[in-house]
Amino acid sequence: MNQDIFHTQVTSKSRNYFFDIKQSQRGDYYLVINQSKKSQDGYERQSLLLFNNVLPDFALAFTKSLEKLTQLDPSLNLQESGSESQPAIQESNGEPKKRFRQLSPEEIAHEQMVNERSGRPKNSGLRWSSEDRTRVKKFFLRGEAIKDIADTLGRSVHSITAELKKQGLIVTEENYTNQKNPF
Repeated sequence: MNQDIFHTQVTSKSRNYFFDIKQSQRGDYYLVINQSKKSQDGYERQSLLLFNNVLPDFALAFTKSLEKLTQLDPSLNLQESGSESQPAIQESNGEPKKRFRQLSPEEIAHEQMVNERSGRPKNSGLRWSSEDRTRVKKFFLRGEAIKDIADTLGRSVHSITAELKKQGLIVTEENYTNQKNPF
């Protein structure tokens, strides 16, 4: 259930830029920047998706680039750019997408590197493979501690617990405390 959270746009003479904040099915936020320009065949559109794990690095690189631009062209005053009125801000409830985009091995390796650099487990936020689902079940049934399973699979304890609940191997404490004592 990908959700549109926020929308704004910047319009120039020949191009439109759309900024959309969305929420993925897993609850992660991400930014989509679309550029649209008129061509002979209609409109050309290009998209850039920025997931929450790369946004800080992206923002830093963007800020450094703007600083360099103002050094190169002192007449460019970014503090006063834009129109007097604020761009239109709308919330939209678009149709949810049915599935996640499959990441390439290079994209997975990059996400894993970013996770590790940020102090998160290696596979944090990445899709579960059927092999990992089988492994977590096997480790749990062998009696391994959830923390050890999380370390082995490069996942958080929360992620392992959620997967075990999905597979019906554990139930929440709530289920235990709400049961009547059979004795």
